[in-house]
Amino acid sequence: MESALSTVVERVMNFVLDQSVRHVAYIVRYGQNVDELYHNVKDLGLEKERIDHQRDEAEKNLHRTEGTVKEWFQKVDEFETTVEKFRNDEAHCYGGSNTKQVPPVALSAICLCVFNPVRIC
Repeated sequence: MESALSTVVERVMNFVLDQSVRHVAYIVRYGQNVDELYHNVKDLGLEKERIDHQRDEAEKNLHRTEGTVKEWFQKVDEFETTVEKFRNDEAHCYGGSNTKQVPPVALSAICLCVFNPVRIC
């Protein structure tokens, strides 16, 4: 009887320990992912500014701006707005996401799609 109880307690303890380690690892990775997201959005903003200057110069020289450039700026603006809403949502500070917000994994995927700088000339 004591052996069976000992085995059950050991299994429960192993399960609880495993779940605790997973949860702590999730929180650490979540924080790292959020930090990386903010860093990448900052880089994206700098790239947007650089390309905006190129676009201004091209327009001064009477060059036409391609639709892909305008579309890229629109996607970047939308993405920056989404990230700003996410940043202002306190739920992510606790390692969880609000159901109204885009999950961090989806934001990362969007960032990879949007962070494709285009050439003006």
